[in-house]
Parts: sequence; structure tokens; C-alpha cells
Amino acid sequence: MIDAYFSSTKADLIKKVKEEKDVFKKEKGYFEPQNITENITVYNKRYINIYNKNSIENPFFKRIKSIASNTKKPIATLKNALLNYKDFKNYLKYDYMIEDIKEFFLSKLNLYKDKIHFMRKTAPYKTDFYILAGEFKDVYTTKWKKNKTTSFSGHAAIVANNILANILTKGLKFE
Repeated sequence: MIDAYFSSTKADLIKKVKEEKDVFKKEKGYFEPQNITENITVYNKRYINIYNKNSIENPFFKRIKSIASNTKKPIATLKNALLNYKDFKNYLKYDYMIEDIKEFFLSKLNLYKDKIHFMRKTAPYKTDFYILAGEFKDVYTTKWKKNKTTSFSGHAAIVANNILANILTKGLKFE
């Protein structure tokens, strides 16, 4: 008898809470369309500031915003895309050029725009983050290989070319 009394009052209490939530949401206007830019600045204020040296450039943010605006939940998609970009950039920025990271991220964002949560680095389920990072590493070369000095001038050029010729002809290995 006691269980029946408490279960009925619990059900009534849950109904009242749901009704009050619905009334509160209607009063606050949660169902009205909202401006994406205003809402996302709350989440990622430091990434949007164009005067901050660590911020995302304006054209890049506009491209992400245009991709996210064509989804079912544009605000959540934009927020998650920026957070995923931050993780992706932090994972690769020490070895690769930022321009390459941005280009690759935008190309993959077009594919993953409806499943943005699969680009997450950490999640309770299996994500494609490390697969995407591996694909990026296969396609792009590192900063160190791009900036490697291969030409010398003057006497150093003759010495370097002689050493290189000896290595190529004898097949010596560096140790």
C-alpha cells in the first residue's frame, strides 16, 4: 500500500516538473531560431577574436560556419566543429603546417558535417580521430622535411656533393 502511494505521487511529481519545464521553455523562447554567431562566441570566445594571435582567422571561421549552417543542429555542429578543430590542430601542429591542417580539416568537415561527433579525439565510443590523423600524415609532409636544406654554396657545396656522391655510389648508411 505504501509503495502504491509513493509510486503514484512520484508519477504526479514527474508530470508537474515536465509541465513546468515546457512552460519555462516557452517563456524563454528556446524554440525560436537563434543567431549562430552570438551563441558560439560564448563557447569559443578566444578562437573567434581576430585581434588575438591564437585565434582562428575570419575566413576560416566563416567557412566552418557556412558548412555547419546546412545541418540539422547548426549551433551544436559549429561548437563541436571548433572543438574538434582545436583537438586536431593541437595534435598535429608541432610537426605539420597549420595551413595544411586547416585545408584537410575543412575537406573532412564536408564529409563529416552530419556526424561531427565522429571527429572527436576523446569519446566513450570509437571515433575516427586517429584514422583521420593517420590519413593526414600519409598525405602531407612534415615541416622538417619541407624546410630541409639541400643546396649549399661555395666550397661547402663541393664537399657536400662529394659526400653525397660517395654515399650514393657505395650505398653507405648513416648510423
